[in-house]
Amino acid sequence: DWARDNWIPFEKFRGLDRVRTVQAALTGLDLENRTVHAETVDGSPVTEPFDALVISTGVSNGFWRRPTLQSADDVAADLKTAHDRLAAAHSVIVIGGGAAAVSTAGNLPTTWPDKRIDLYFPHERPWLEHHPRTWERLQRRMTGLGIGLHGGHRAVIPDGFGCDEITSEPVQWSTGQPPATADAVIWAVGRVRPNTGWLAPEMMDAQGFVKVPPELRVCGHERVFAVGDVAATDPLRASARAGADGMLAHNVRAALDGGELKTYTPPKRRWGSVLG
Repeated sequence: DWARDNWIPFEKFRGLDRVRTVQAALTGLDLENRTVHAETVDGSPVTEPFDALVISTGVSNGFWRRPTLQSADDVAADLKTAHDRLAAAHSVIVIGGGAAAVSTAGNLPTTWPDKRIDLYFPHERPWLEHHPRTWERLQRRMTGLGIGLHGGHRAVIPDGFGCDEITSEPVQWSTGQPPATADAVIWAVGRVRPNTGWLAPEMMDAQGFVKVPPELRVCGHERVFAVGDVAATDPLRASARAGADGMLAHNVRAALDGGELKTYTPPKRRWGSVLG
């Protein structure tokens, strides 16, 4: 169902008919000469010149968001592997208190209503950054689906584990509860890593996110912008979810034509895309 609704080739989007797409792994940025460097799947180097650059490389997070250069067959194989692993499990634990964890736990019973699904989160409730009524509505829905909700559980992450695969070993808790076991454990604990290894260190903050002012223009570079999860706009990095893409398109044109740039105001609280 996910592949049917979300895995859509670029050619299906009519707005991209005049856009040339290049699939490659980014390796570097030359700001002085305004070029981006990359490498294709066969190792061939790519050099792309630009008049304006928008950095929207997102983040790595969990087994489903990795910056791996993949073919369509690779993507299909990864989807099938994860699907088969969860399909074969009689019980599933989801660990985390953010949107990824809540949506994962909430969607599992719609496909497999007979599985035991448990969501473990470290605080009294998930989604501390969201409006409380968002969680109240989701809590009622999840309880109705038979999902076990376990607050106050902070998982011990095994040494060297990147939280980027489904596991089956018992989960230990630093908060003192006895270990929890399931056939499949999904880690959605917010180990977000920005995909910025190809950028110069001075463009990033201490966590590796791209530094931008409210105009979303990278500090010190008039024609370089950043948007989405990779841009350090606010604690939730909500620019892509809060409609800043249209504003950014305006600012790119303004930077090229000498116009006035607009500013982005982050939302004070999130209601949550999962609720929608």
